[in-house]
Amino acid sequence: MLINISSRGGYVIVPNVITYCAAKFYVSAFTEGLAHGLKAERAELKAKVLAPAATQTEFGKVANDVPEYDYDKSFGHYHTSTEMADFLMALYTAIRRWAPLTGKHLHLLCERRY
Repeated sequence: MLINISSRGGYVIVPNVITYCAAKFYVSAFTEGLAHGLKAERAELKAKVLAPAATQTEFGKVANDVPEYDYDKSFGHYHTSTEMADFLMALYTAIRRWAPLTGKHLHLLCERRY
C-alpha cells in the first residue's frame, strides 16, 4: 500500500499559498492517476491519498520563519498529530473506493470513482 499525503489545498486554491496548492495538487493528481493505472493492471499494490485540512506541525513555524506559530489564531479548525494517525489508519484499512470521515474537516480519498 502506498499512501501519499496531500492537502485540502490540493483540491481548492487557498489565497497566498498558490505554490503550496500547486504542489499538493500534483501529489493528489499523481496518486489518483497511479491508483487508476494500478487498478487497470490489476496490480496488488494500491495507491491512496490523504488530503487533510490544516494540521498542527512544525511547518507553520518553518514556512513563516517564526519561533512560534499560533494555529488557534490562524485556523478555525485544524488537525492534531493524533487525529492524523487515526486518519491514516482509517485510510489504510478502508475497503471502499472513497471513504469520507463524517464530522471531520477532512478529504479522505482512496481511489477515485472512474
